[in-house]
Amino acid sequence: MVIKKIINFISIIINFLKSKLKKKNKKYLKNIKKAVGKKKIFLLHLSSIGSSIYTSCYLKRLLEEKKINNRELIIISDGNYINYFWKKKLAKNFKIKDRPYLYKYLIQNSNLLKDNIIPWPFDGTNFEYENCFNFLFSIQEEKEGKEILKKLNISTNKKIITISYKSNEYWLKRTSKDKKFENYRLSTPKNLLKTINYLIAENYQIIFTGQPSINDKKILSNCIFYDELPYKEKQFFDFYIYSIAEFCVIGHSGDLAFAYLFNKSVLHHNAIHPNFFCKGIMLPKSFINKKKQIKIDFLDLIKIKKLHFFSDIIFPKITKISAIHFKNNLFFELNNIELIENTEDEILNSIKELINYIKNDYDIILDNELSKLQNDIRDEIFNHSVCKKHSLIELKKFKGIISPNYLNKIN
Repeated sequence: MVIKKIINFISIIINFLKSKLKKKNKKYLKNIKKAVGKKKIFLLHLSSIGSSIYTSCYLKRLLEEKKINNRELIIISDGNYINYFWKKKLAKNFKIKDRPYLYKYLIQNSNLLKDNIIPWPFDGTNFEYENCFNFLFSIQEEKEGKEILKKLNISTNKKIITISYKSNEYWLKRTSKDKKFENYRLSTPKNLLKTINYLIAENYQIIFTGQPSINDKKILSNCIFYDELPYKEKQFFDFYIYSIAEFCVIGHSGDLAFAYLFNKSVLHHNAIHPNFFCKGIMLPKSFINKKKQIKIDFLDLIKIKKLHFFSDIIFPKITKISAIHFKNNLFFELNNIELIENTEDEILNSIKELINYIKNDYDIILDNELSKLQNDIRDEIFNHSVCKKHSLIELKKFKGIISPNYLNKIN
């Protein structure tokens, strides 16, 4: 373990130095500065649907609050649109220049253009409580959505919810890459079964979103799947189904961004941090101190820090980050943290909490001790926000509630 820690520390320094010593193509940089002048640049990351939705909503909020002038703004994307329907909606809202090479250059050299490039917030950073994108469907799109519902035998007279979990199936099918370094985010479908059976008994229709495997369809056979729709229909329905859902059950994946876009309440199961989180119940994984073989309570987990070269933000830097922002299995391993996914009963209890939360006008009545703990956790998450100093909008504490059953159990 000591050797791994030394290797990891050396890799942090090497990555940092490589970012500083990389050839800058000064002539190209000079031409960019001349062309841009005093205008602002917003870099739109489109190759991840979650990141694309999140950063687009941040841009919309900046314009809504007049933090930037639209006439003095240049929006540059990587051009990698992974959803044709979302591409159409973005085109109606923003004037985007798809320049993959320029985008990559600006990302790599962002620190040389700090006066121009607008930093975006990192995952799990709240900058609004109600999404301001104002995503609307046309009359024709509404008609198309209803036709797909009919095709899938989904009744509009019964309650509809979405359900998903984080797997590597999406990336395997899209890029043939198994992102094993992200295994800390994964969970298994079988632990959703009790929740599914409970919701069906309560007269809910359960729509599985995301990219199901053959095994998913066997295990979650009581769900409705739509992955075999024609390509464009499926990409449209990825958005439409979230717009009509009563609430959503989602693992630690980019699917959370869909619920956020439509201001839906969420049970965020197997969570690490409150990603794209406005309202609902957050159910974290359990975290074990492998040395002492004891559970780490969530408040203490947030306070665990590791030195990291943070390249997932606009202006990369070496900084200490909280364990809730670790982005690699190795980081947990180096800190002797084992992650245990939620049990069937934990998810079921949290779904009951979510239903009560919605019935109670998006709140849960807590005793004084649990209420204080919730507030302490909110404070710590906020204090460990990676981009708090760089956001052009005053950031907010997350509005949801960490599962009271979960907190009672680990504390």
